[in-house]
Amino acid sequence: MEKRQKRLYTKLLLIYTGVTLGVISVLAAVFLSNFRMRTLESNQNYIDMLGKDVSDYVQDAKSEVDYIVRDLYKSTTELDDLLYYLTEDTQTYLKHALDEYYRQEVSVYKGIDDFIAETFSGNSHIIRITLVSHFNKDITTHYPDKRIWHSADYNMVVNRLENNDLARKGEFSFVREIRDPVTWETSGYMIVTFSSDALENYYNFYSRADLLVFNSEGTVVYNSQGDDEAAKIVIPEHESEEVWEKNLNAYVNTSGVNDYRVVSYMPKKQAEKMSETVWLPVLLFSFAALVISQMLIRYYLGRMERRLNAIIEGMEQVTRGNLDIILKTNQKGDELDIISEHFNSMCRRLDRYIQKSYLAEIEQTNAEMEALQTQINPHFLYNTLEAIRMKAICSGDRDVAKMIYSMTVMFRSQVKESSVITLVQELHYCKKYLDLF
Repeated sequence: MEKRQKRLYTKLLLIYTGVTLGVISVLAAVFLSNFRMRTLESNQNYIDMLGKDVSDYVQDAKSEVDYIVRDLYKSTTELDDLLYYLTEDTQTYLKHALDEYYRQEVSVYKGIDDFIAETFSGNSHIIRITLVSHFNKDITTHYPDKRIWHSADYNMVVNRLENNDLARKGEFSFVREIRDPVTWETSGYMIVTFSSDALENYYNFYSRADLLVFNSEGTVVYNSQGDDEAAKIVIPEHESEEVWEKNLNAYVNTSGVNDYRVVSYMPKKQAEKMSETVWLPVLLFSFAALVISQMLIRYYLGRMERRLNAIIEGMEQVTRGNLDIILKTNQKGDELDIISEHFNSMCRRLDRYIQKSYLAEIEQTNAEMEALQTQINPHFLYNTLEAIRMKAICSGDRDVAKMIYSMTVMFRSQVKESSVITLVQELHYCKKYLDLF
């Protein structure tokens, strides 16, 4: 009994533990999957924000160039100065500037140099402004520190302009044509070059994602992975984000501003990876829930085990003949209480049945004894009367012997085995009765 009970206890414990472990594992998996999806969604938003901020910055730089050109066209003096600079030789330009200075009667003549100086002071990200003259085949570069550099690399610059390849590592540029507002002919170009330091700042702020900025010719302006990786990850800008994701094995956000392509991305393993602050509490909570559930299961099974032991002990008492055992009932109102109630009822009925059978057996024994006694007394009387009758016959007194025989027959008729006799027997008994009289 004990062995079977322990096997049942172990079986129930394993079943409950397996079910609890399965439920907790499923819940933990659901929570972790949910957190993983949230982490992935957060990282995708993170990638999108990096790409949007960088695209907005490049777009703002483009808009800044548009504002510069617009302001230039609003200032007649500075625009005329620039047009003379681009279309005339140096002597003619200087003469024109001098004539304008005297004509305007101002203390300070504002030409294109002053306009560019004000432009530098209004935007710290501009690292140089380059003027390209078709007439002079001359390249003039202005720097924020008021340095001016003249270059003879006209053909190289024009070639870059034609190929839309003005970008270099650490810088990106926008070009605008300078047209004569009267003839609307192109006099030259203004190239405004911006530093990529702001891109570095954006990358440092969104350091979990990687950033790549390049132009339509594949010239990399900024690459957070370094120059060595640039050739491996630059893909033609007409490719879709699905192609980028496949080649980079990453989640990608792409956007374009003019000839520039902004790509922010994060490797899929990194984007889907949950931090310890997310999965560790879930695992700890799952472990704590498993421990608590085990304690509750063992407590419940322990109580059930004690109740089962009480029932088994009661059965053993009954096998030893103790029918006065009474099990506790109405503890939980469950099946074990029903078993206990039926067990108590069985013991009461069995006790009454045993008592009833025992008394009936005693009464039957007494009846048999009485019947034996009633059998013994008539036989003793018959034998005695028969001995007297034989004594009378031996003495020659046949009348006495006949009377004794008649009386014996009368006694036997009184102690008969059946309550119903035949008429012949009754007439025989009556004749003997008359003979006795």
